[in-house]
Order: sequence, then structure tokens, then C-alpha cells
Amino acid sequence: MPLFVEEVTKAVLEAAGGADGRQSRGAVSAIPRARLSVPATLQASLMARLDRLGPAAKEAAQIGATIGREFSYELLIAAAPESEAAMLDGLNLLVAADLVFQRGVPPAADYYFKHALVQDTAYGTLLRGPRRGLHERIATALCNQSPEMVERAPEILAHHFAEAGQARTASAYWLEAGRRAAAHSANVEAIAHLTCGIEALGSVADTASRTRQELAFQLALGPALMMTRGFNAPEPERAYQTARRLSEQLGDDRARFTSVWGLWLVNGSSGRPAFRRKLADELFRVAERLGDRGLLLEAHHAGWATDLSAARYISGRQHVLESLALYDRDEHRSHALTYGGHDPAVCGKGQGAVMLWLLGYPDQAAQEARATWWPSPKHSLTFRVSGMHCGGPRWCIKFGVMRRRSLIIASAC
Repeated sequence: MPLFVEEVTKAVLEAAGGADGRQSRGAVSAIPRARLSVPATLQASLMARLDRLGPAAKEAAQIGATIGREFSYELLIAAAPESEAAMLDGLNLLVAADLVFQRGVPPAADYYFKHALVQDTAYGTLLRGPRRGLHERIATALCNQSPEMVERAPEILAHHFAEAGQARTASAYWLEAGRRAAAHSANVEAIAHLTCGIEALGSVADTASRTRQELAFQLALGPALMMTRGFNAPEPERAYQTARRLSEQLGDDRARFTSVWGLWLVNGSSGRPAFRRKLADELFRVAERLGDRGLLLEAHHAGWATDLSAARYISGRQHVLESLALYDRDEHRSHALTYGGHDPAVCGKGQGAVMLWLLGYPDQAAQEARATWWPSPKHSLTFRVSGMHCGGPRWCIKFGVMRRRSLIIASAC
């Protein structure tokens, strides 16, 4: 039955007398016309029912609606300003009126609204001030009752702190939520969380701390945008351009390296080879100044890919060899999350094999291509997926076919 029809029917029966209308079933004509008015909207009908249930039920509904479509008894009591007895009475009235359903017995009970519109109506009756205070109490209660919430669902805490007007605290949780989603390849969700965090920072005073936090957001946003919009889309380039500007403003060379590397990557098919080489050279300057092996590895990563696209195969191979000498799987396996979404060693072997073939070494090329697709058992799934990303299977097959054709041609001569 449509919810509007159901609610109007209940309103008419309640107007006849009694919450369930038993006193006047079949005698609707006896109801005075003033009490038989039909609400103009479903929201008006729901608000009227909440008002008729009394202040305790209405407040319980408001607190529950602020928590969410589903809420626990313990969390509602922790966030409620009134006594536990009053809240329990209000919950019982909501359950009896079929506006809220109950699972379990207090204090281990859980509740959920019959319909999202019931939740929206209850939440809409809150004024701005009380609503902010309620969100703050809920966020505090969640931190106290469920400390694991920070790791399991930081976006819930971010939402409540944001609605409570605590933008700085909310943005920290939005950043954690975005990073967590990106680590699970949930890039659409990561973009949504990170965007909320950036918007929350809009109301924070412009300080070095705020700038550093926005820089963290932009660097986290870049890879997620590349995975969803494409490597050459304008959105990830804007994120990395902003990150580069902020890192230079803060004098943060490590963040500058990451932002320049992202810019280098998104310009892979931009038709601006000179600009891309300039970015690769900048990566080497920053990495060498810091003396960081991991950053130098990623500078070589950019170097060999830039040389391959420019047909500079000898210098490209040298970048590959120097990077593999720097590579440590345990130390650098996390680079895939920041630099291009794939393992640098796998990429080096895959693209190094291409350069070997083009330099005239087919046997060595085929052997190196196989190494990207059939790594040792110690290598993780990320390593294997990186091999697919860098063309390991494709080039392995191509090298094998081309090598056999070369042998056939040579034997015929």
C-alpha cells in the first residue's frame, strides 16, 4: 500500500478516537468535519502523527533520525539529553505506532525507521542549533562507545562532526575515509569523501595547517580521479596542479615530488613531450636533493617511460637497471597506491623488455617479459596485477610470436 494512503487512513482512524481507531471503525461519518481534514502532503501527515504521540516520542524520533535510518538503543540514550526512562517510553510509542521497528530488547535493542520519509520528517523538525548539538553528542558517543569506528567507518564520524559545525575535525575524518576507500579500490566513494573534506575546509581559517591538510586531500584525490576519469582527464591534472602549488607554498619537497610525478603521469598523452621531460628532470632534482632512495626509484620510473616514448631506448634501459638496483619489495610495495597504481619493478621489467626488443635483443626481451607475468611465489597479487597492467602477458605473447617468425625467416635465407 502506498505510504501516503496508509498514513492518511491511520490519521482518519486516530481522529475517530484511539491510536488504532477501534472505537469508531465503520463510523467515519460520525467524525466532526473539523477533525476529518486530510493532510495536504505525506510530510504533514507524518508530522501530525509525531506531534500526537507526545514530546518524548518526538524527541526519540529526532535523535534516531539524526543518527541514521537505523540506530541502537545505547547510542540513542548516550546522545539524549533527557532521562533513559523518558526515551524508552518515547521509543515504545514509536514502535506501537508502526513508525519505528524494533529488533531485540533494550539495552541490546536496535531500531530502524519504517520508511526513509519518516526519518526525513523527524529530522526536519529540528532547529539548526539543537541539530548541531545533537550531531556533536552523537559523534562524541560514537568515539567513546565504538573507537574502532575510526578505522571501520570514519565517514560516519566525519558526517556528524561536519553537521555539528566542527569543520577541521570533520575534514580529518573525511581524509581518513577517502584514503581507506582508495586502498580498497572504491575510487568513486573515495572521491566523494575527499570532495566533502575539501568543501569542509572552506570554512576553516587560512593557516599553514589548513594548507597542509588541503595538500593531503589533493594528493589523495589525484590517483582516485585517474582511476575513474582517466589518466589524461582534466580533473586529475587540476588536483595535481593544486597540490604542486600548495607544496611549493609550504616548501614541502616530498609532497612536491608526488604532485610533479602525478602531473608527469597525467600528461602521458598530452602531446607535450618537452613539458613531460621537464617534469621528469624536476623529479630527479628533488629526489637527489632529498637523498631518498624511494623517490629516486620513482624518478627513474618516470625517466624510462619518458625515454621509451621518445625512442631513447639505451638511456631508457639505463633508467630501468638503476631503478631495479634501488628496488626493495618490502620497502617499495606501497608505491603502487601513490605512483600510477602499479608496482615500479614490474613496470620496469615490462617496459624494459620492450626496449630490449627494439634494440635488437629478442631472447632477452622475451625472458624479461615473462618475468613480469610469472613472478616468484613470494610476490603478491598486486605484483601480478601490475604485470597485467604493464602489458606482461601481451608483450610475452608478441615477443614469442615475433621471435618464431624471425627464426623462420632466418632459416629460409
